[in-house]
Amino acid sequence: MQAEGGFQINELKLISIDGKEIDFQSTRSGMNQFNIQTKNLESGVYQLKIMSDKKLFYKSIIIN
Repeated sequence: MQAEGGFQINELKLISIDGKEIDFQSTRSGMNQFNIQTKNLESGVYQLKIMSDKKLFYKSIIIN
């Protein structure tokens, strides 16, 4: 995942459908590219919580 649009991402959280935190990444200044390992995840829908310096975003991710 790569951030675009002039904002700094501070934290990423990958959350399972039942609300469990699967992965957490805190960023370093100037770092706007992230890798999330999905090969060991069960198939299903996950939420990616993206906290930036300006806004809070949620994206749904489907793992097959």
